[in-house]
Amino acid sequence: YNQEVRRMYNKFMELCINKNFDPEVAVSILSQIDVSKEFLHSPKWKGKVFSSMWFTPLSMAVFYCNLPMVELLLSLDADPNVIYNEYENVLWDLQYNDGETDEENETRLLIAKLLLENGANPKIIVEGEDLYHYVLSCSHDDMGEQADYRMRFLDLIEEYIDE
Repeated sequence: YNQEVRRMYNKFMELCINKNFDPEVAVSILSQIDVSKEFLHSPKWKGKVFSSMWFTPLSMAVFYCNLPMVELLLSLDADPNVIYNEYENVLWDLQYNDGETDEENETRLLIAKLLLENGANPKIIVEGEDLYHYVLSCSHDDMGEQADYRMRFLDLIEEYIDE
């Protein structure tokens, strides 16, 4: 892709990190990238933000707990089931209470619910294991805040499982 598309991509990825981004600017950038659907779904795009790793805009927004950007990307049909970095998925990444504050962990659960409402598969298989059974098996070993968080996460994904 040409230099201009790469520049627009990097600018958009920076918005994925910024919780105070302007949605009109984000939509404007996407309208200028003629490969926006591929851009939203493919982890092959690699920008300067994390130049050694592959991220989708959705995975970047989830990583930074940018709920407004997650909402925008899902409204544009971003795929919550994409595997990136060979073994990562946005829903898998949310099973841990990695937030720096209780508020951020609550946001992580809100994002997980939003992803599930928009088609994220709670039984998605990453590295030979499905998320639901992995979380179920790990929940017995968790302690303290991680145990509480993971049980709430487990309760949430159970609502969306088609047995």
